[in-house]
Amino acid sequence: MAKGSLIDVVRGALSSARAKDSLAHHDARYQADGSAPEIDHGAGAEHFYNLVTDFYEYGWGQSFHFAPRQRGESLSASIARLEHRVASRLALQAGMRVLDAGCGIGGPMRSIARSHGASIEGATINAYQVERARALNAQHKLDGRCSVVLADFTQLPHPNASFDAAYSFEAICHAEQRERVLRELARVVKPGGLIAGTDWCLTEAFNAQDAEHQRVRRGIEEGNGIAPMITIAAFEQAFASAGLELLEARDLARIDQREMPWYEPLKASPFSIHGLRRTSAGRQLTTIIVTALERAKLAPSGTRATAEILNRAADALVEGGERGIFTPLVFFVARVAGA
Repeated sequence: MAKGSLIDVVRGALSSARAKDSLAHHDARYQADGSAPEIDHGAGAEHFYNLVTDFYEYGWGQSFHFAPRQRGESLSASIARLEHRVASRLALQAGMRVLDAGCGIGGPMRSIARSHGASIEGATINAYQVERARALNAQHKLDGRCSVVLADFTQLPHPNASFDAAYSFEAICHAEQRERVLRELARVVKPGGLIAGTDWCLTEAFNAQDAEHQRVRRGIEEGNGIAPMITIAAFEQAFASAGLELLEARDLARIDQREMPWYEPLKASPFSIHGLRRTSAGRQLTTIIVTALERAKLAPSGTRATAEILNRAADALVEGGERGIFTPLVFFVARVAGA
């Protein structure tokens, strides 16, 4: 069952005693003076998703990524269309074994398995996401084709050449060294196999000497629990460093008159209750409600703080998008050597 109410959210991952530790870890990772200690990406992502997984599902759905969106198209339809685009670029079909690297709670894997027939194994470093993904796979009667393992995608437990292909939606940005992830994906995908997906980058408009640009960059990183962002050019170089042949890399956030900005769902005022959850007004309302629940001891300590982190994250994402200095939609396709 989907997270349909805030009660569902506060009874999820945040109901564990780990909420306090995860908030402390997040605060230490993003110290205001920039002097955060060295914290490996795995620990950072694990703690962050302890906090936000249920909020993401409540506000966004089961696929935790953005998508190019045509005017008149629903957010869910645009997300499914991007997932289909990636699967089609990988030429997925029944009989293929595919890796979803950084799978979250498995929204993309279920969508792709249903439409393309491949068997998909997801990897996530967060134990709660493994539990949630497995439950949803069973609920959708896809547990025969969709599975999930608890794993760090820089150190996967799979033998060499285990998969026919791999994909990742907006997950590689959690790793400080993107090439480590890409090198590991190249190891577990068969020679000649394809790796595709989308990821977060700074655009060529980002000016490292501009204090306002740096403020927005830091807000996106902190609010979304990711590693320091890199430029599109640096991301492309990571593929070469990992020994992959980059076949395609382009920013899908560059829109034409038929499309809406990718950040529109975070700022618009859609005429639906579900859509309201994603907007600024909806997020503020959520914060008010969870604050009341926390004070009444109906929500664990840390629920309000988590909602506030996500409010700041959304504001930074919108500002980064409006300024044109950030994109979550660098689409890539690469080939593993050796075919």
